[in-house]
Amino acid sequence: MNQRKNIELGQKGEQAALDYLAEKGYSVVARNWHCPGGEVDLILRTGRTLVFAEVRTRSPGALVHPFETITAPKQRRVARAAEAYLRRHDLHETEVRFDALAVTFENDQPVVEHLEQAFETWSPRR
Repeated sequence: MNQRKNIELGQKGEQAALDYLAEKGYSVVARNWHCPGGEVDLILRTGRTLVFAEVRTRSPGALVHPFETITAPKQRRVARAAEAYLRRHDLHETEVRFDALAVTFENDQPVVEHLEQAFETWSPRR
């Protein structure tokens, strides 16, 4: 698959994940938030919790499940970006959670899997 198709698939998957979460009552705070050293696909709020979500999308027939592609280095980059976001917005006392969403497509329809607290070992630097 070429890079343009990969980007399009990723954007389609991210929108599917966002639609799924909106149906569950999450509100969007930011999309594709970047800082030096990291990026967060989706930042959402549910109740009092700020959720940093990594979205992984794979085409039908992919050899690995999308969750398998969220490696320890990727988790660290997301955590660094989350720390930067919290500092920049002075949200040090906010409840934080890291979720992962896997999106695959069957007959061009998205199938979304949501794993809450996907990054178990993270703790903010204060």
